[in-house]
Amino acid sequence: FELTTTRMTTSSYHHCLLHVLLLLLTQTQTQTLALATTPPHPPPRRSYLITGANKGQGLALCRRILSEFDDTHVFLCSRDVEKGHLAKSSLLSSLRDPSHPNPFDESHIDVLSLDVTSQSSVDAAASRVRSILTSRPQSPKFTGVISNAGILWGYPLPRLLDVCATGVKRVLDAFAPLLRCDGDGDDDDDDSKRIVVVT
Repeated sequence: FELTTTRMTTSSYHHCLLHVLLLLLTQTQTQTLALATTPPHPPPRRSYLITGANKGQGLALCRRILSEFDDTHVFLCSRDVEKGHLAKSSLLSSLRDPSHPNPFDESHIDVLSLDVTSQSSVDAAASRVRSILTSRPQSPKFTGVISNAGILWGYPLPRLLDVCATGVKRVLDAFAPLLRCDGDGDDDDDDSKRIVVVT
């Protein structure tokens, strides 16, 4: 509106000015309230890929990582994906705590089909990890690779080498580049990232 001071009394002028100031103050308070009530985005979860994770030592590693740190996520890799989902269910039932301020849920675990003796299986798993790291609103931050899949004595030597030597190389060749660029194509100089080979 337009103020015509020549025709307004001092009282009317002050009344209008007060009204304008109240409008401005209300608008500022509304904007401040909106900013204050918008929850901050939580930091991305640190994500670890673990091969041979559906049982034994691999499953124990998943449980340890998830139980000790709230901000973690695991790619639970299993040659048999059904066994991987059973392992995920086992982890969920053992780790859920309704009284915890940040309840544990299934978004902390992604099951991947991964056979370290098959290049196509490893490549497909790497593609899936890359997709998860770049497509979710709160994508996890790829932080570590734990090459745990292996077999013990009692197998022919070529089979042992394929799993415990060549298989490890396949996994590291596929996933180390994702650690370097965090899956998004940009270089990442985070020196806290790790590759662990269980022998």
